[in-house]
Amino acid sequence: MRRLEPNGSLMWSRCENRLVARTLEQRWNQKLRLLAELEQAYTEAKQVQRLELSEAQRQQILRLANDLGAVWLSPTTTAQERKEMLGLLVKQVAITPVDSPTRQTQVKILWHTGAKARVVCQPPKYPTKAGDIRSGCPSHP
Repeated sequence: MRRLEPNGSLMWSRCENRLVARTLEQRWNQKLRLLAELEQAYTEAKQVQRLELSEAQRQQILRLANDLGAVWLSPTTTAQERKEMLGLLVKQVAITPVDSPTRQTQVKILWHTGAKARVVCQPPKYPTKAGDIRSGCPSHP
């Protein structure tokens, strides 16, 4: 049996190998479709335009970045915006209970800059609201 491959070459297979040949051909065609989809996605991704900022916008962002505390504490900053800011700053958080010598909680923070911070705090006995939990941890410089 002669078969024409997608790349134009002929492939010979015996009758008893037709199932194997058909399966290989299906896999080959699936891979070709996947390759075409990936090439298309890559082409589209290259064409996406970068966000261009004016000099005034760039300076405004730098001023805000230099005073993140004021942005965080501003009454106009929503909880969702605070969460998004944390996502931009913090890469990973690890919380570990420490039982020796007293019961404490260790919080390790890996920032996107590569810097690391470690805070150890006393957990409240019975937290009833977020403010109770925050009061048990020292502020971080």
